[in-house]
Amino acid sequence: MKTTVSRAWPAEGLTRVPYWVYQDPDNYQAELRRIFEGPTWSWVGIESDVPRPGDYRTAFVGEMPVIVVRGEDGAIRAFENRCAHRGALIAIDDCGSTGKRFQCVYHAWNYDLAGNLTGVAFEKGSHGKGGMPPDFRKAEHGPRKLRTATLDDDRLEEWPEFFTDACFYSITSAENHRQGLPAGLMYADSKAMLRDRVAALREASVYERQSYRHLVGLPALLGETEAGVRADTPFLVVRIMRDGRMDLFATGRYLDVLVEESGALRFRERIVVCDSGRVDTLLAIPL
Repeated sequence: MKTTVSRAWPAEGLTRVPYWVYQDPDNYQAELRRIFEGPTWSWVGIESDVPRPGDYRTAFVGEMPVIVVRGEDGAIRAFENRCAHRGALIAIDDCGSTGKRFQCVYHAWNYDLAGNLTGVAFEKGSHGKGGMPPDFRKAEHGPRKLRTATLDDDRLEEWPEFFTDACFYSITSAENHRQGLPAGLMYADSKAMLRDRVAALREASVYERQSYRHLVGLPALLGETEAGVRADTPFLVVRIMRDGRMDLFATGRYLDVLVEESGALRFRERIVVCDSGRVDTLLAIPL
């Protein structure tokens, strides 16, 4: 006896997710392909998990096991947690410190902290037998590497590229937003204006050296309109000054409208609604 699962969507709209979405194998494969294997970012950890060179943690991107590791140069890198030899896990533990290299426990193939294959056991064979073929090149073998980026690492030049060409960005207070007042603490109505903002920060503006640390909550999807998908995401920003002082700088919500463009989601609109109407005059870097 066969049963069929109704794929009807509730009349309430996108805010109600039916159970079949979580149980349907075709939908699961589509999510893997479009989200975790597509042109989107996936969260794999926080910087404080890997404070020192050689520190690592393991995670997953969809079904792919990955290693996130701090390199000797201080950069954070990620690569597939699968040995290029037989597909065994390179790192078995959830986290740890590996020194300057990883070694697969299966056949002792070695990888550096960037995921490059650096050593193969018995590469030349033993007693004239076995070994890798003459044309074997370690540089051509290794786990897949992932592009990595961290929030708040001063890559401001990349920030405008997350927006559409004709976009809207504004920072305002919760009170002004409730009253529908258009005035904002920061305003841009195109990607070109966002780029100008970054250029001014780099070349023209004079302000006390500082950096931000963002803590971003889970987004709530509010539905889809002709303008795009609407989302509401809470945030908290800590400001770190040059002398090391840290302040709770801002809390609030990101009110976003996202659209698909060239195979990736981009912001058509982002309104930063700060909970407090009292904002430090030293608002230099976009929230």
